[in-house]
Amino acid sequence: MKRFNWLCLLLGLSIFTNLSCKKDDNGGSSETSYADGVLMTNAGGLFDPVGTISHYNRSSGSFANKIYQRINADTLFGAIQSITSHQNRVYIVMNNPDRIEVVNSRDFTWIETIDGLTDPKYVHAASTNKLYISQWGADGLSGSIQVLNLTNNQFLDSIPVGRGPGPMVQVGNTVYVANSGGILSDSTVAVINTSNDNVVDHIDVGINPTHLVVDKNNAVWSLSKGIIFQNPPNLDGKLSKIVNGQVTYQQDATAGAANLAINGNKDLIYYVMNGWTYAHDINATSFNTTPFIQKYFWGIGVDPETDNLWGTDPKNFFVPGDVYLYDDSGEQVDIFGGDIMPEKFLFQ
Repeated sequence: MKRFNWLCLLLGLSIFTNLSCKKDDNGGSSETSYADGVLMTNAGGLFDPVGTISHYNRSSGSFANKIYQRINADTLFGAIQSITSHQNRVYIVMNNPDRIEVVNSRDFTWIETIDGLTDPKYVHAASTNKLYISQWGADGLSGSIQVLNLTNNQFLDSIPVGRGPGPMVQVGNTVYVANSGGILSDSTVAVINTSNDNVVDHIDVGINPTHLVVDKNNAVWSLSKGIIFQNPPNLDGKLSKIVNGQVTYQQDATAGAANLAINGNKDLIYYVMNGWTYAHDINATSFNTTPFIQKYFWGIGVDPETDNLWGTDPKNFFVPGDVYLYDDSGEQVDIFGGDIMPEKFLFQ
């Protein structure tokens, strides 16, 4: 009888262990905390898009696709625009239909949907209880920042900022908004005082700024993509450095320049131009003529914990793309198979 009891106990422990360490369909553990590691958006196909989220586990090195769909048994219909985390929540910005899906950052279970937006693009936490949401508006021109009160999930205000507002960064009580131009063009970064949600300035940084980062000295860097015409000549973009509301450094960038990422020490920025990926020291006075990586990426990001550069190749935008990892010397570290149109990263 004692032998039988011991066998039952061992069998029970074995079953409990197997359930606790159950593997998901992509080889990852169901106990994975998605609040750690790297989240990546896959925007979805160009026509009738269905967005997905991928996750990279730094500890195990595993890479899993479609985590939202598998965990919630639901589908992210529409194109994913961006992804942001704040206070144990992850905000997934969607178009067609326009909304923000909110999930728990640890287990990625769905919490709620934020509606009432028109062509939203990015989310930024302006304070503990206040979100700024950039949106293009129904006409693609009447861009604004929607101010959301997190204590009651009510919109407090709508701040007109310029055409095609996109990414935002913050220094102290000041938020900088890249006005990417919407369906036409703009050449400014809007400056918002978060104390009263008023626009206090517009800074000219070149045609159609699309990306912003903040360096270790709290200088804001903007990359403008310019305009590529069907029949050249094109209009070049610019790389601009903003200190205390003033442009202190500016360099012409070839039309089509894209992406902007900064390393963990915040003293080296990366961008894509002329089909290659470049690195730029924040103290340099001119562009580096030698590419960091002789490869074009649709999206880039730098993991601040490892300083690995991540880059995406969407292939033809209809089939799953690839995701590349490079160390800070430019050596390829790894490659993963993403989903359709891998694009933006969230490092946690």
